[in-house]
Amino acid sequence: REGEREREREKARKREKTQESARERARARERERTQESVRTRKRESAQERERGCEKESESTIESAQEQERAHPTESTTVRELERESVRD
Repeated sequence: REGEREREREKARKREKTQESARERARARERERTQESVRTRKRESAQERERGCEKESESTIESAQEQERAHPTESTTVRELERESVRD
C-alpha cells in the first residue's frame, strides 16, 4: 500500500517536471518570436530610413539640376559656349 502511494507520488513528480519543461519550452519559443519580431521591425525601419535618404538625395539632385537650368552658373554657360563652338 505504501509502495503504491510512493509510485503515485513519483508519477505526479514526473508529470509536473514534464509540464514545467513544456512550459519553459513554450516561454523560450515566445521569447524567440518576440526577438525575431523586434529584429524584423528594426530591419524594416532601417530600410525605410535608407529609402527616405535615397529619395531625399534624389530630390536634392533634381532640385540642384532645376536650379542649374533656371539660373545657370558661369561654368555651365562656359560649357554651353564650348559645345556651341565645337558645333560651329
